[in-house]
Amino acid sequence: MIRLFQEKDRQSLQQLFLEVRTKHFFWEDGASFELQDFDLQTQDEIILVAEDEKGILQGFLAIYEPDQFIHHLFIANDAQGKGIGKQLIDEAVKRFGTPLTLKCVSKNTAALQFYLKNNFYTVEEVDANPPYHLMRLE
Repeated sequence: MIRLFQEKDRQSLQQLFLEVRTKHFFWEDGASFELQDFDLQTQDEIILVAEDEKGILQGFLAIYEPDQFIHHLFIANDAQGKGIGKQLIDEAVKRFGTPLTLKCVSKNTAALQFYLKNNFYTVEEVDANPPYHLMRLE
C-alpha cells in the first residue's frame, strides 16, 4: 500500500535511509551517514510511503512539489526488486502529474537502469562531484 508519510513512520524511515545508503552509496563515505540525515534531506518535501500487509515500511519517495523533483526514492534492502519503486513512482504521477525530474548519480548503474526501464530519460549528463544524470519522466 502506498500512502502519505505520518510522523509515526519517522524512526523506521530514518533507519531504512541509513541502511540503504550505507549498502549502496559506495561513492560516499558511509561513516559520515547518520539517522538524522533523513530529516535534513526530506525537509519541506512530501513523502510517499510503501508498506506491506503487516504494516512494515518497505520504502519511500520524497518529492519537492514546487519543482516536481523526486529527491529520494529508497527501497529497503530486503524489498528491492519487488516492484515497490514502480508503485511509488506511479503514485507520484497520480498525485503530482508529469513531468517529474530527478538526479541519479552516474555510478549508480542499478538505479539508472531502473529509471530508464520506468520511462525516465536522461536530459543531461552533468559533470559534477559526483557526476550525475538529470532525468525526466513525461
